[in-house]
Amino acid sequence: MFIIIFFGNDHLPTTIQFGPELGIDFIFRLLHKNKLHIVSLNNDKIEVNFDILKNTIENINNNILSIMAKILIMRNFKLLPNITNILTDIDKLNLDYDGVNNLIKNILIKDGLKLKKKIDLTNKSYQNDIRFKLLEINDVPDFSAFNEHKMNLIKNIEESILDSLDFSNIENIGLFTYVKPYLRTKDNYQDLYNILSDTTVCELSSKNSILYEPTKNDYLKNLSEEYNYKMCYDYIKKIYHLITTFFGNLLNYYSNNITAYMYNQIPKFEYLIKYLNENNDLDKMIKDIKEENINDNNYFNSINHPIFITPYLTLENIKDDAIKQTTKLLNIENLWVNDKEIYTFEHNKVNVKEFLAEWDSISKETDILASISIPLNSDSSLNNI
Repeated sequence: MFIIIFFGNDHLPTTIQFGPELGIDFIFRLLHKNKLHIVSLNNDKIEVNFDILKNTIENINNNILSIMAKILIMRNFKLLPNITNILTDIDKLNLDYDGVNNLIKNILIKDGLKLKKKIDLTNKSYQNDIRFKLLEINDVPDFSAFNEHKMNLIKNIEESILDSLDFSNIENIGLFTYVKPYLRTKDNYQDLYNILSDTTVCELSSKNSILYEPTKNDYLKNLSEEYNYKMCYDYIKKIYHLITTFFGNLLNYYSNNITAYMYNQIPKFEYLIKYLNENNDLDKMIKDIKEENINDNNYFNSINHPIFITPYLTLENIKDDAIKQTTKLLNIENLWVNDKEIYTFEHNKVNVKEFLAEWDSISKETDILASISIPLNSDSSLNNI
């Protein structure tokens, strides 16, 4: 179950380096290479073997380009899984993303040459046909990179690939992209939420294509571009925290913990390998996680929590004078959003410890709890904020 953490979850972002698209058979073969388990139970204590973890990541990284190609294709395009497997599997064609694109282009050129002999090219229906657009650039298909065995595999899937393409889709070399359908419900409020959510994602996609449109030529930029020790440390620390918290019947679960991974993407696997080779930070991680178990008296409350989780909240919208006076003093990076930074705003990078400490200091000075008019019982409402 440990390996599923790499899929991404509520605590860690997804990645194009690993995902459920690889299939259960790939995962079992990957784990079978390890002689020991990554996670084990020793005298009721959950332990993580970082050497085995590093070996596992190395085994993934050995074929990372073809793995990413499979994930990108299966997440974004309507191509049959068995065809995608032949294109990208290690024991098949083992192509990277650019290799898949080039192969499909050559298949289209080959088909265009056949079709050219049979049709009238002045027919308007063929004006935007990608096969003839490609023939204008290169009129000879190139399969020289493939040996006889691989050419036989290509011949077996050639017709299926052509059947899967939209020849008018020049941008994606004929591949059909997944389009999210809009399903109307009987709940108008739910429909409104769905529309707003989808519109927001589309808007963000146009402003931050690296995160939201990984099928473009710069898809590798979706990963961290250079080695970052803290990024690797935080990622491994959060993995360790998830394992020791959620394995073992939640015996180590602490509800007031603020251990978090604050980046939009995970490190490249090669950087994780470098980090695990050069560092042994387990004791430091354990110490940090314990320090991030916040005492109840210093944790969020019903006043500061809504302020912390609503970065779009403005002082004009806060009705209570005591809270307004207090929030004016909160000068913490990424806590508030404004129109100029709406597309680059990173609320996930707010320093929680800094926020809680500053709130505690300011609220004591302004005596906010004494002057607040909101009832704090189970039936209380925060609408007055």
